[in-house]
Amino acid sequence: MWLDFYLKKTLTAGSYTGTITVTEGVTVSTTIPIQITVYNGTMPDTPNLPYMAYVSEDDINYRLNGIAHNSGCSTAACVATDEAFYQALWRHRIIPIGDAPDTSTNEFPSAKYQLALSGTLFSSVYGYQGPGLNTGLPVYSIGTYAKWTNNGSWSATDPAAFCVAVSSWGTGSRITLRLSGHSSIWQTNPPA
Repeated sequence: MWLDFYLKKTLTAGSYTGTITVTEGVTVSTTIPIQITVYNGTMPDTPNLPYMAYVSEDDINYRLNGIAHNSGCSTAACVATDEAFYQALWRHRIIPIGDAPDTSTNEFPSAKYQLALSGTLFSSVYGYQGPGLNTGLPVYSIGTYAKWTNNGSWSATDPAAFCVAVSSWGTGSRITLRLSGHSSIWQTNPPA
């Protein structure tokens, strides 16, 4: 069993006690006393080290929702599953990566992924609670595992043109791009 406790940053340091109640249906089967020691300090809202995890909406939704591979993510079940995975990773200070272009426009970042970059996905509007509330992702990875889709706005072999396109997104995120057919990784930090 895994339990996460999210404490308010304003909580006074000290020892706190409580009880976890386990029920079966409406019947209480057991109670477990707990004690938590809160220290004077807070954890950062964003990761200090850029731990990233690739999220494949195609694989996740095939396994959890029975949605066929390569059918896109347009159903409510698919979108809700993706959002839950991104929020769970972010809650544990792991940066979710793995954007697919919008199916209608072939544009990066997708409208769905822009919610994570802006921090909107990690807000109370989307039911998020935990570290990094209202904070956007600090890294955006395109071409992860060499899955770069060329776009008319830039050339896959021209990082300068790509940088111009990225600056128009206004995300404030560091961009990581793996150019298809190249062995190097190109990174840029957003303009100050």
